[in-house]
Amino acid sequence: MTLYAVSLDNLRRRDDSVAASLRAVTETLRQLAREARWRIRLIGRIDLLDAQIVRQLRAAVDLAGAASGPTVNIALAYSGREEILQALQQLLSTPGGIAQAQAGLTQDLLARHLYTGGLPDPDLIIRTSGEQRLSDFMTWQSTYSELYFCDTAWPGFDERHFEQALDHFASCCRRYGQ
Repeated sequence: MTLYAVSLDNLRRRDDSVAASLRAVTETLRQLAREARWRIRLIGRIDLLDAQIVRQLRAAVDLAGAASGPTVNIALAYSGREEILQALQQLLSTPGGIAQAQAGLTQDLLARHLYTGGLPDPDLIIRTSGEQRLSDFMTWQSTYSELYFCDTAWPGFDERHFEQALDHFASCCRRYGQ
């Protein structure tokens, strides 16, 4: 599961708006870490966040340690386009990366350098708040994701709404381009 907490574009908002979002994310991560069931990963341009927030976020990730449960990615200062750009930069900057790319840049090779490298692409993307766009979320990974849009804002999205999204997903015929 990936939660799109703060986009790279959100960082351009008033500081109090972003700070409030980051405080909520930090508290949620602490709760997840205390449950010790979730593996937590931070994805995005974490380096652009305030150092104190980053320390708190990493402390929560460390507290979760090597939990054996599902992985939850927390997307912070995240942009799908930026993720692809960083993956290419990383690939080309590794020893032999340029030669490797020239010899045969493949989708699998590039995907290994994404923030979500090694994780499966999402089967279902739930977009709340009545918006019907992905807003630069998982640009690469969402190719065959089923999309579910609902009018409910995130804070009000509860178990009943989640079950509705899962029912929608269960009714989809997944063909993967076939």
